[in-house]
Amino acid sequence: MLTWLLFTSIVLLQDAGFVPVASVAEIMQALVVPSSNLLFNVGLEPPADDEGWKGVENNAIVLAESGNLLMLPERAEGREGWIEAARQMAEAGRASLEAARARDTDELIVLGDRILETCSTCHDEYWIVN
Repeated sequence: MLTWLLFTSIVLLQDAGFVPVASVAEIMQALVVPSSNLLFNVGLEPPADDEGWKGVENNAIVLAESGNLLMLPERAEGREGWIEAARQMAEAGRASLEAARARDTDELIVLGDRILETCSTCHDEYWIVN
């Protein structure tokens, strides 16, 4: 069911004239690295106010949606391991959003480990050194 939903969404995006702008490296530098770094640091320095927590929520959204961007056909075609890693990133971002909304620092620490593991697993297979 999830595969069908993803496929349908991708077809609709293509029909809508979706044209990727950023390379994978640019998505990583502009979106994934900054958002994941903020999520990693919540355990060291939890936000002191609602504005700070909103920043955590926003970065969780960025991480989740970055995973979705990485699953687009232009970036993922024929790479099942890539798609699975991107799906795990999106799910970790979604779970981080829920934890941030609940102001659950302990869960964000656990999720930070999950994000790191997801990134490391993907990098082991797909990291390209320029």
